[in-house]
Amino acid sequence: RTDRALALRERIRDQIDDPRLDQRVALCRVVEPRAHVHPVAAFLGAASVGATWAVCNPDLAVDGVIARLGQLEPTVLVASDGSVYGGKRIDRTKELAQIREQLPTLKATVLVSRLGDQAPPGDVTPWSKVLDLDAPLEITPVPFAHPLWVLFSSGTTGTPKGIVHGHGGVVLEHLKYLSLHAD
Repeated sequence: RTDRALALRERIRDQIDDPRLDQRVALCRVVEPRAHVHPVAAFLGAASVGATWAVCNPDLAVDGVIARLGQLEPTVLVASDGSVYGGKRIDRTKELAQIREQLPTLKATVLVSRLGDQAPPGDVTPWSKVLDLDAPLEITPVPFAHPLWVLFSSGTTGTPKGIVHGHGGVVLEHLKYLSLHAD
């Protein structure tokens, strides 16, 4: 929903006092089939302020997450406290704490509670509180080649390599896709 994207955008703007367009927002959470709205809203909120987006599944273990997200020096982390798989609850709060410790550039962390077992630490903003923010949509203009998102190689032959996709390239690819496949 648009209001969720707007709320996250305002949270990012409130937390980052940096006039340069070099904020990086990282998502570190298990995306479950019924929980897809959080990452989409977070992505749209990040993109609206010109932040660069990256996603990393925490099932990679702490070292795998740091090998990828650490390269970007993220300023905002959107994460979950765990997941439920096959009826089993998987708590990832200890791993999340380790990830946060190893990302010194973080200025804000937003927690999407999947387990609801405990309140987040005081310096972590719950997703529900982010949604309380209200603001009009204001898109930050960025150059054609400004990074929109970073994907990572597998890392099987060394450190995972970031593959940067710019705003203009993503728009052209989607235009091409829709023109060829949705006509």
